[in-house]
Amino acid sequence: MRNALWFLAGGVIVGGAVAAFFLFMHPHHRGHEQARNGEPITREQVVARSAAHFAKLDSDGDGAITRAEWEALRLARFDAADSNKDGVLSKDEMRAAHKAMKDAGEKGDPS
Repeated sequence: MRNALWFLAGGVIVGGAVAAFFLFMHPHHRGHEQARNGEPITREQVVARSAAHFAKLDSDGDGAITRAEWEALRLARFDAADSNKDGVLSKDEMRAAHKAMKDAGEKGDPS
């Protein structure tokens, strides 16, 4: 019986340590209620960002995204990433494009 109590106490301690790790060491696991800068995000901000992103994709403004509009965006992103304009993306160009997209996302760019 005594061994069972020690086992249970150890489980509680380990479980508490794991929970504390995820709550305090990894605040991004709390959900999407905070922006990357720690400020709260309102529902209106999420809706506005979503609408702005959709409007960017919907180039003709008809309220729908066609295959052609989707492909145009993909080609534009490819062209932007192809820094030497040789029609091929190297690993370095891919890394640079990924870093640029990540940096733009941290600045709050809805694209």
